[in-house]
Amino acid sequence: MLELKVTDLKQFIYCSRIPYYQHFMSVTSKSTYKMEAGKDVEIDWVALEWRRTFSKYSLDDGHRHFSLRLSSRKLALSGIADMVIEGKDKVYPVDCKASFAGVFDNQKMQLAAYAFMLEERFGKPCDLGFIYFPLKKEVAEVVITGELKRKVVASLEQIRHSLDNEILPPATETSTRCAECEYRNFCGDVF
Repeated sequence: MLELKVTDLKQFIYCSRIPYYQHFMSVTSKSTYKMEAGKDVEIDWVALEWRRTFSKYSLDDGHRHFSLRLSSRKLALSGIADMVIEGKDKVYPVDCKASFAGVFDNQKMQLAAYAFMLEERFGKPCDLGFIYFPLKKEVAEVVITGELKRKVVASLEQIRHSLDNEILPPATETSTRCAECEYRNFCGDVF
């Protein structure tokens, strides 16, 4: 089974063609301004986060793991979680987003994918994740439901089906995403 990354899943939800371009056509993208700015914000966040309390996550205590490499043999999936809070009985993924926008479906799926891998690694349930927005100093809670986990599995199957059968997926229905996409030059049917 083809090993995929959590970023493949996140990109697939944003636009199903991106994993196809990256894997099948071996197209590599350049970092955009937003991506680079996000890395800088995350560095600053980590520098402060390790000494803060867990109150913004509504948790009493835990142990933080930063840039934690995760994998799942069952799903043939890997990724790096920005931060993981390991509690006594549960584990929680935390993703840092340099954005003023809200929580999007691809971000929820990203946390659900981490939940699978965290449960395998720590042997503890993971039914809640967090997205921290350092620019607005807010935390969004994401409940990781069974339905969300089923969507992760189904999406991974769709990505693999597309790649195994050399099928270019349809373009995203949200065409405004195409204007800033690093792959727009490959989508002749969009513009």
